[in-house]
Amino acid sequence: MTNHHDAIVTAGVDFASQASNTATCSITWTSAGAVITELTSSCDDNFILELVSRVTKVGIDVPLGWPSPFVEALRMHAHDGSWPANYEHVTNLKDYRLRSTDNWVHETLKLPLPLSVATDRIAIPTMRAAALFARITPRPPLDGSGRVIEVYPPPHLRVGASRQRATRARRTLSDAPRSSKTSRTRHLDGSSSPPSNELRASRMTMSLTR
Repeated sequence: MTNHHDAIVTAGVDFASQASNTATCSITWTSAGAVITELTSSCDDNFILELVSRVTKVGIDVPLGWPSPFVEALRMHAHDGSWPANYEHVTNLKDYRLRSTDNWVHETLKLPLPLSVATDRIAIPTMRAAALFARITPRPPLDGSGRVIEVYPPPHLRVGASRQRATRARRTLSDAPRSSKTSRTRHLDGSSSPPSNELRASRMTMSLTR
């Protein structure tokens, strides 16, 4: 029998601007493996808030904030119509369009630039997320240290697992028994030795939101 004393539950949210296009996946992790315990579509704000309250970590695939220079520029413009004096439309527009984390993903991992939360349509679900998480008391930190973390799936596909291994792991999870008898369940990375709780939570939130 599986020992559930060390079980943790993590969730991934495929977040959209509308509830009808928002879905979640919850996984229970034990020393024996991982079992998908809940798949939900058409998730409204109240459902997501309830989900956050009962899991260890929630990964959400939209930005949790805006570029600091962009926020400051909007503050100045709203105050008196001014704009940062150091703004150069050709040379440093990227600093206003993208966050430091976006630039790091692009420059370090050699991936395409993420969508700009300042100038692309991803800002719409981001505003929904901001309003949603503002309802949580105390409000979750936005740096990944709290229960809610931002995830960006493409880097995981590049550095965390090959597409082939990820596909094999997903198939294994789909075929796994959904009971306490999880001895045949392999882990998300395709390995057979159980990872630590912290590592299991990290792997899940990086791989299940897309």
